[in-house]
Amino acid sequence: MIVGHCRTKFLPISEVFIENQIFELENVKPIVLTCELENAHLTHEIKIFSFCDDRRTFHRTFYGTFFRLIKKMPKREGEYFGNVIRENGIQLLHVHFGTDAWYFMKLKKLANIPMVVSFYGYDAYKFPKMFFGIGKMLMRKVFEVADAIVVPSVHMKEHLMGLGCNVSKIRVIPWGTEPITHPKSFDGTSNSELITHDERYMKRNIEHEIHSIRHTGSVRFISLGRMVEKKGQIYLLEAFKRVLDSGVNAELTIIGQGPLRNKLVGAIDKFGISAKVNLIDKLLNSEVMQVLMSHNIYVQPSVVSRNGDQEGIPTAIMEAFACELPIIATKHAGIPEIVENNVSGILVPERDSEKLAEAMIKLAKDTELCKQFGVNGKKIVNEKYNVNKQNKKLCELYEREIDRFNSNI
Repeated sequence: MIVGHCRTKFLPISEVFIENQIFELENVKPIVLTCELENAHLTHEIKIFSFCDDRRTFHRTFYGTFFRLIKKMPKREGEYFGNVIRENGIQLLHVHFGTDAWYFMKLKKLANIPMVVSFYGYDAYKFPKMFFGIGKMLMRKVFEVADAIVVPSVHMKEHLMGLGCNVSKIRVIPWGTEPITHPKSFDGTSNSELITHDERYMKRNIEHEIHSIRHTGSVRFISLGRMVEKKGQIYLLEAFKRVLDSGVNAELTIIGQGPLRNKLVGAIDKFGISAKVNLIDKLLNSEVMQVLMSHNIYVQPSVVSRNGDQEGIPTAIMEAFACELPIIATKHAGIPEIVENNVSGILVPERDSEKLAEAMIKLAKDTELCKQFGVNGKKIVNEKYNVNKQNKKLCELYEREIDRFNSNI
């Protein structure tokens, strides 16, 4: 089975959830169709077709930028990708992000093959509210044209139904993470020398970048995510200040980059907690697992942003569970579907730094509860969010849509 994966930019390092869907499927030959290459040196040895390999050409021109902004694929690009599909025998298109689906939609008609579209967060919650209702209109067209819509949570399924998507087209298939078989102790060390399960990327020792690893006797909190409003890091910093004021010996690592970085740095200085906070711009996928296993508690303080943007299910929660970390998170979007309150973690209201601090203090003082939550969380992720099980469901969806499409020709 040959599947063409479509993404306007392939592939931001933060989109590991897409990478797993492309490279981890058995009996599926992936071919990537993209407008712009990013981090190409980190990708596997597969066929990648980019309409403009030279970043200075079409998509970097005013003309190309205009077409991308209005999400309309130019004729020349459509002809190029149409030839790629025919010459490589691609049987189905899987478009990643609903916003990209509008751009690649014409390829379905050109090649006369089925199209599956995955929604992840921004495309489902924020984009439909943009451009005075035009965003919602564009997404409804995507719902109409796509043969199947894939979402990571029931919450997002119900949201897309409210936007007008036919429920019969929607499939809830969360992206998963690879299981880690060796156990982890609460002091942040692994009982195995192998601390990363991802051999695809180069390894480097990064402990010198995180001063918390060298400190003993402190509880190490960690949070991952782009520095944007919906990730809620400002509330985490406010809560962490309360944790320190309570007398708990703790440290915090935040991994990510984004437009709110300067604001967060300013808050750290204002609260006087710079000696206890580590900010790391970005890590390779293998390094993320290494750093998670060097911490004790994972915190996901996500919020609905003022422009309506929300999470799907944060990949970092699955990765933290795989490392047996207890989770503290907000009751946001699909998060309660993976984090069961008082079973695998603690859920608190959005934008409530006081409640967030109380949960952090509680777990910091209760090692046994942390261990219990970590074990329960790992069991949940291995049973329900195992990447191999989720990818099997995706393969079955591909086969079903190809068979159904061909039977209607």
